[in-house]
Amino acid sequence: AIGYSGCTIDPTNILIKIGDITVVEKGEPIPFSEEALTEYLKNHEVKIYADLHQGTGSGQAWGCDLTYTMFKSTQPTAHKKSIVIKLGGSMINNLSEVFFRQLEKMQQQSHIVIVHGGGPAINEALANSGQTFEKINGIRVTPEQSIDLIASTLIGQVNPYLVGQFQSFGIQAIGLNGADGHLLKSDYLDQSQYGFVGKIRQVNTVVLHDLCEAKFLPVVACIGMTDDSQLLNINGDDVAAVIAKELHADELLFVTDIEGIQIQHEKITETDQGEIEYWIEQGDIYGGMIPKATAATNCVKLGIPIVRIVGSSLTGTTIVREKVSI
Repeated sequence: AIGYSGCTIDPTNILIKIGDITVVEKGEPIPFSEEALTEYLKNHEVKIYADLHQGTGSGQAWGCDLTYTMFKSTQPTAHKKSIVIKLGGSMINNLSEVFFRQLEKMQQQSHIVIVHGGGPAINEALANSGQTFEKINGIRVTPEQSIDLIASTLIGQVNPYLVGQFQSFGIQAIGLNGADGHLLKSDYLDQSQYGFVGKIRQVNTVVLHDLCEAKFLPVVACIGMTDDSQLLNINGDDVAAVIAKELHADELLFVTDIEGIQIQHEKITETDQGEIEYWIEQGDIYGGMIPKATAATNCVKLGIPIVRIVGSSLTGTTIVREKVSI
């Protein structure tokens, strides 16, 4: 209401009291007795006093339905780090006890979201059904006859298995896919070229945030859904990147079967986009590490503060936008 008055104010001068209880002084929230405020808000009439320390004029306004719960929801809360962890399909059956113990410790201080693929399981399911597949530009082409099998493999086999693994270590995990709570609203990437492959248009971050706040670990399978309820297969690295971006995550970790980037058998603790591009060109980064390193640099470009390629111990290589020379 003060802001809509049209006058120019200095927020650092504002004093706000609810009854005799000061809640804001010099524009900053200050500690107050929750018990005393709760009791005061039970009164039929509640008076809120705001002093701008500006001029001699004054005014009164009347309102209704102010509760302590509503008031408390506007107060600042301590920030928990937000971390997205992408598990490649090849890692799902090879996660060490160290990984789960480290994750358990991290969850005490951070909100964590797991994103997983399932390439090996999908390959096996397709082969067992007599279907073949191809990749174009690193993307698995997904024809109509394959999408249901791929979705059921990720949602019905890989995701529950992974959730069970977390729960066996005492971590309360919940399996999700893009259809749950409209989590990953998606469109076709290019149906004529890739078939039923998607790109994310919108992430329902409220679902993930609320689960994390309730101390659950969301475990997300890389399946999106269109507005007309069609399931789409989405690249796992892309899902992790978009979720991290939309959550304003502090970190994004790509978990691989190697403890980060190694150049000539030497582990690299920190690097940047320029070095990665050079190493790829020189052939020092090769094979399966190329898409991981490229995905990591793309995430840095998206503005994610810290991106890491790590092994199952969650240690490895940190990728930054540009290394600082000393």
